[in-house]
Amino acid sequence: MLRLLFLLLVNLFCTSLQAKPTIAWFTNLPEEVETEGGFWRFAYYFAVAAAEDLDVDLQIYFSDTNHILMKRQVDQVLRGASKPDGVIMHNYKGIGRYALEVAEQEKIYTLIFNAGFDPRSVVGEPRRRLKYWLGQLLPDDRYAGQILAEKLIEEHTKLAGKEILGLMVGLQGNHTSEASNLRMEGLMQVLEADKSVKLAQFLPLDWKRYKAAEALPALLGRYPDIKIIWGANDSMALGILDALGQRAGPPLAGEDLVIGGIDWLPEALEKVKSGEIAVSVGGHFYEGALAVVLMHDFFKGYDFTDLHPTTIKTRMTAVTSSNIREFGNLSEKLTLNRIRQIDFTALSRAFHPDMKSYNLSIETLLTNR
Repeated sequence: MLRLLFLLLVNLFCTSLQAKPTIAWFTNLPEEVETEGGFWRFAYYFAVAAAEDLDVDLQIYFSDTNHILMKRQVDQVLRGASKPDGVIMHNYKGIGRYALEVAEQEKIYTLIFNAGFDPRSVVGEPRRRLKYWLGQLLPDDRYAGQILAEKLIEEHTKLAGKEILGLMVGLQGNHTSEASNLRMEGLMQVLEADKSVKLAQFLPLDWKRYKAAEALPALLGRYPDIKIIWGANDSMALGILDALGQRAGPPLAGEDLVIGGIDWLPEALEKVKSGEIAVSVGGHFYEGALAVVLMHDFFKGYDFTDLHPTTIKTRMTAVTSSNIREFGNLSEKLTLNRIRQIDFTALSRAFHPDMKSYNLSIETLLTNR
């Protein structure tokens, strides 16, 4: 009798490992994904392509930036009759915490990516109070701010033909954004070590392109000898370009202004290629694929914490005029059809049990294709 029970349990366990995992993704994207021109469209491309390769049933719930709708979706899906095996999402306007609590009650495994929680927050660390919270996959925003500043200084030095002694302006997202604040910390870390550049001002522009364009005339009036404009995202860097294109008046001092941002927006990458933007740091939309891979592998019996901590930090990549050719046609490589050509099973420990760590950088995926 005991032997029969044991065999039944083994059979159930093996069946669960072989079953097609169902993963719910609660996203702030609109259903018409192609109308979204920024970061989340590419996160969607990577997640969908990875799910197809790994035979994951990825069920996507679109809220179109409506956090009230997202909360309702969380309730309906996680408390419903047909529960998913797992959940992936980012902490959008506090809904992440609510989803973690509901998932815990319903015994559904959850992985947070892109925007998560500080260990000092109420939710604490993954797998402590909330046992079904597997972990979080977060971009190293402090590093992104740092590498953007370093590359902008480097690019300006090349342009000017000498080490600079000048002013930098920082365009930040908003005061409540942890990503914006961490990116600013990375910038300040560079400026504390490099006294050739002085920060004139941080300007909160709520990540908006049009606000950056509107701010430029006053900035140039206040600081006519700006040498570097550091943007916490590409949209604000593009806004500065918009305003420069419409600007009338005397030329900038030395015409050696360099501009950069974060996100790898296709338009920004094209501007790097043309030399109008000096640096774009990004690639973190790759976390969409990684979240699917890690969750898939967990359900196949491979826990990522065997190789990594519960909070994994991914590193963004800086694209400049000096290295952009190494990536080939990035804008074309970031189309859904080209992303589908990536073999995401190559990133999975379930397919490659001898892997020593997960590939946490998009760079090798894109430079080798």
